[in-house]
Amino acid sequence: MRRAPTLAVVAVLYSTALALILLWPTPVDATLVTWAPRAPLAYVLLETVANVVLFVPFGGLLALLAPRVSVPVVALVGCAVSLLAESTQWAVRPERFATVSDVVANTLGAAGGALLARRLTRRSERPTPRG
Repeated sequence: MRRAPTLAVVAVLYSTALALILLWPTPVDATLVTWAPRAPLAYVLLETVANVVLFVPFGGLLALLAPRVSVPVVALVGCAVSLLAESTQWAVRPERFATVSDVVANTLGAAGGALLARRLTRRSERPTPRG
């Protein structure tokens, strides 16, 4: 499989960016806080969507790098990584907020990324009709 080295490099780059985002000393979304008091529901929705989107590449890359691993297992790994990140934020970054809703959103993102990768992989493996 020629894609494996490229996927591995992308996975390392993504993992580095993810670690920086999750462990940055100040909340990454601090700029959004300026308008959040006027629209708290919009802020919660935006934060949740951002957490889902943040873990879509995680699930997709894991599904592509380990094609025999099922989507539920990818979701569980995403949940475990998210729990580790939130626990680390809670323990060493008091200025950050560790929440269960972040874990749920990250888990959904990992599952969604895995589903998307599986769907795209199946589609690209279909034989093309000759005619």
